[in-house]
Amino acid sequence: MIFSAATAYSSEDVQLAPYADDTPPKIVHQALNEPHPAESPATVYAQVTDNNAVKNVTLFYRVKGSSEYKPVEMLVYDQDAHMYSATLPASEVKAPALEYYIQATDLNGNSMLRAGKLFPLTVTIDAGEGSQQNTQRQEQPQPKDKQPKSRSHTWAWIAAGVLVSALAIAAANNGGGGSDDPNQSGKSGSSGDGGEGTISVIGPSPN
Repeated sequence: MIFSAATAYSSEDVQLAPYADDTPPKIVHQALNEPHPAESPATVYAQVTDNNAVKNVTLFYRVKGSSEYKPVEMLVYDQDAHMYSATLPASEVKAPALEYYIQATDLNGNSMLRAGKLFPLTVTIDAGEGSQQNTQRQEQPQPKDKQPKSRSHTWAWIAAGVLVSALAIAAANNGGGGSDDPNQSGKSGSSGDGGEGTISVIGPSPN
């Protein structure tokens, strides 16, 4: 029993005031300092701890120049390390930059911010337009009338022409020699209407 000068109280009547938890969660996050390629998913990581328990962690982001932030819930992916992550889809990753901040809240409603609306973290988004245009120019096929012609076909026709010409000369030499016919003795090996002929080889123009 507890006694006082005015009133006597039982120990059952004495109630302790509930513990006032006013400690917010703690956020550890390494800012994304390296440029990130445009239209490529971007993942944000953070370690969030609390003296009691974390209720939720939210990533707020926007394309630089936009007025409103979009919220995305960060989910636990490593319970033991208290690690949270959120992945922005490729369609949301646009130049010139992304601005973002992280908010964590515990079960008692205490909140902590990493950066904020007025002073967000910024990651540069590399659009890569120049490199993409250069790649497209390199990969673009040449028009048919500007494509280099095959030299192998041209040389094949030249070689065929030389061979046929050599055979023609050899045949002319064999046929134009001295004749066994005595009536033809004293005459030239080639007659007026049996002179040297011309053989033409038609092939593609080397141009």
